[in-house]
Amino acid sequence: MPSYDFSQLDALLDSPEAQIDGGLSLVLRFGGQQVYARSVRRHLARWRQYIASATKWTTAALLLRLCSHEGFGLSLDDPPAKWLPGWGGDDPRKARITLRMLLSHTHGLPAVPQALNERSLNLHEAAMAIGQEELQFEPGAGFLYSEGGMQVAGALAQTASGLSYLELFERELSEPLGIPEMNFIGPSGQPPQQPHLGGGLHCCAEDYCVFLEALHDNWRLAQGEELPVGSPARSFAISPPLMREMFAERTAGIEPPFASTPYVLVPGMHRTGYGLGCWREELDAGGALLVASSQGLPGTSPWIDFDTGISGCLWALSHFAKVYPLYREIRLAARRIIKGG
Repeated sequence: MPSYDFSQLDALLDSPEAQIDGGLSLVLRFGGQQVYARSVRRHLARWRQYIASATKWTTAALLLRLCSHEGFGLSLDDPPAKWLPGWGGDDPRKARITLRMLLSHTHGLPAVPQALNERSLNLHEAAMAIGQEELQFEPGAGFLYSEGGMQVAGALAQTASGLSYLELFERELSEPLGIPEMNFIGPSGQPPQQPHLGGGLHCCAEDYCVFLEALHDNWRLAQGEELPVGSPARSFAISPPLMREMFAERTAGIEPPFASTPYVLVPGMHRTGYGLGCWREELDAGGALLVASSQGLPGTSPWIDFDTGISGCLWALSHFAKVYPLYREIRLAARRIIKGG
């Protein structure tokens, strides 16, 4: 592998824009290796932190992995009631909701359902309660960046697998990828009764980058490429058709602005499209996907650059709107460095 001059990234991390409270860590993986890792202002690249909505990408990936297992019988076309009898009550519109809609925020369920904050409920009970809430729009007709759909998707995963979501996450994602410290256990050290699947994960930037590399290698396989030796996709496999589902546009035909989209905080980004669990952040002139991402509220910013093959994580303890301009500069600089050799 050629050596790269990362002085541009060092300069950005030393710039006034990077002097935010809580500090930053930047990790890049490329060609099966970690090629860059640096932390500033008391942050650490191995520091496990709350990542908020960056969790959504892992939830979608785990569900797609389960759909890839023929033995589970789970499909993106499944309505929740197939696995959760009685879900949705008497509202016939809810029978049109599918797992695909749950993972793309096009289901019409509330953004933050009341059951999410009921700590006495387990995931199954919360999902059933969410099924009783009023729809905000007809299924498939809108986009509402939300938490409820992720909770219901997780309950489907539990029923299909016969395992709790925490057991499933460990067995199918964190353990195969060798990143056991990526989990839903917070500072209290106690596993949650109802894990927050749209925003409750804790992990470090280095571990999340391993997860991203697995997704990217699965995507390469879906494009007909060979998997490299030692690829994490060998232990975390998603079928090629389902990888294409993850990154396909799910918001086509839905008029902007999207409700509750975090990108409304970023000028010019309010119409960014969505796949399954991730944003279609940048397209080329022909409409092909260049960058997928899944920002979290504190500024946790993971991305895959399909143009170069970079998987990157900029981890922060600040606010998405403050971190995004720096993240974009770093993302573009990393692309220039890799393409320049």
